[in-house]
Amino acid sequence: MKKGILFITLFSVFLSCKRDTDPNKFGPETIIVSEDFTVTGFTVSPSNFINLATQDAYFNCTMSQRAEFKFVISGLLSGAVKTVSGAGQSIDILNSTWTGDSDNLNLFRSGEKCLVELSFHGAKKKYYDTITVTAENSYPNTILINNFEGVFFDKHGPNVAAYGNYFDGGDSAKSDIKSDNTTKTCEGAQSVLFDGVDVNKSFYIGGMYFFPATTTYSFAGYEPDSLYFNTYLYSYGDNSTNFVFSYTETDGDIWTKQVSVDGLGWTLLSLRLKDFTDSNLGLGNGILNLDKITGFNINLNAKTAGTRARANLDYIIVSYGRPFEP
Repeated sequence: MKKGILFITLFSVFLSCKRDTDPNKFGPETIIVSEDFTVTGFTVSPSNFINLATQDAYFNCTMSQRAEFKFVISGLLSGAVKTVSGAGQSIDILNSTWTGDSDNLNLFRSGEKCLVELSFHGAKKKYYDTITVTAENSYPNTILINNFEGVFFDKHGPNVAAYGNYFDGGDSAKSDIKSDNTTKTCEGAQSVLFDGVDVNKSFYIGGMYFFPATTTYSFAGYEPDSLYFNTYLYSYGDNSTNFVFSYTETDGDIWTKQVSVDGLGWTLLSLRLKDFTDSNLGLGNGILNLDKITGFNINLNAKTAGTRARANLDYIIVSYGRPFEP
């Protein structure tokens, strides 16, 4: 069995880029095959069409001698890459299983074709096959808040509301939240672009609010220090942007965390819910109640009053036990 919907831990704030696995490395042994080395019966199982939400993929073949092998699985749309390596005289479910994870920040997409390259240490010949992903990976101990795909729309979508100066005055003439289907995406075909100018010099530009289909999110029964708010974040390198992330409770508590958007490119941001600060003093009980969380807010702020702020977000997900890792 595989996958499920629940939640993920560690500590404090994690701004982390997942490191790529070196695709040039083979397994832990050092075996160089002979010149007459042969391979037979190379196939993908259970088939060349894999539902990553419910299935693992694995590979099969037999070799004329024991060898170090390496599979490189490359998503032709997503740019996701996974390397699986090992050693043996045959390849099967015991030494070649792929669970749908990626070695870089990109996630394999539903509907994309993946190129599978098989190579052996010391052999010049390489072997190829393909996998078509029929459904994206799902992750145990997580709840997906929004991935900005499909019916997200340009202003809002199911269980999403855009608000603030974007649409009701103030900075509205020069601000926008919209879906972005350029190359700036880590998951699927779209991310969301926050882009605006702080015309009224208040630092705040606008934001989005995410709420569950029911009254509250299903976080009851989990430890407060083990829940993480995770999102992919794209920085344009202009060091002009702050995000204020927050979540609200039915009793009036509003818990907030400000994050500076620095650097250039994508990073995976993980924030432990317990490290947010209660900013609505006087309302609520000042205690984090996981059974009372009604929604998540994302506010775009300029670092300097009167200036532009911009960044992309993708794949907002809450994890339990540890920060999200694809």
